[in-house]
Amino acid sequence: MRQTEALCALLALQLAGCKPQPITQDYAEVTWIFVGNSKYTTSKSATIMFRNARGFVGKRIIPAEQLNCKEHDTIKVHVQGVVLTMDEGECIR
Repeated sequence: MRQTEALCALLALQLAGCKPQPITQDYAEVTWIFVGNSKYTTSKSATIMFRNARGFVGKRIIPAEQLNCKEHDTIKVHVQGVVLTMDEGECIR
């Protein structure tokens, strides 16, 4: 049990010294769009999947009536580590 506590303490010290990854701007291609009923809302939603040149993928769900892009469009994204986040104004009317 003490060995586990020591390993957890060591891991906590290492994680405390980690710095967050920088956020950079990049471009990604819309690879897949699905429009359908969402289990989270009563209205239709559009699920947009996108991938950048390095192979990182991201997903965003927006109301279907606001969808303003199609598959193979290029969009602006932010990259932090391996996480892609679509810019706020992308694919939205």
